[in-house]
Amino acid sequence: MTMLHTINANRYIGIPFAERGRSWEGCDCWGLVRLVYAEEYGIDLPSYLDEDYTTTDGPHVSSLIDHRKADGWRPLPPGEERAGDVVLLRVTGLPCHVGIVLRPGQMLHIMRGTNACVERYWSPLWNRRVMGIYRHAAA
Repeated sequence: MTMLHTINANRYIGIPFAERGRSWEGCDCWGLVRLVYAEEYGIDLPSYLDEDYTTTDGPHVSSLIDHRKADGWRPLPPGEERAGDVVLLRVTGLPCHVGIVLRPGQMLHIMRGTNACVERYWSPLWNRRVMGIYRHAAA
């Protein structure tokens, strides 16, 4: 079992948003999670590039997330999150966005129109949008 460690968020802040991006040149929200897991933990998460979606297709992304929760992810009770866990967020009413926990209450994430940044997921902007926090089986 891999023990997750603190993430140096400064390495990732500023990565530009790129639809279906999976690299330092640009990422979508899942691409950023995937990049951080590969770089920080040596865990190769699936790319899901074979799925036909864009980040603006909320219902489809929501469906993918719902079906993929069983793929090595387990939900955590509130307050048990640590660096490297993934926070699932609702956007436009659907669970279709993810961020990476840096420390309890703080996440690294990226969305269309922004570069990768750090925000508090318990802030007024995000707290009602948190759908759950998950830990990968390899962690």
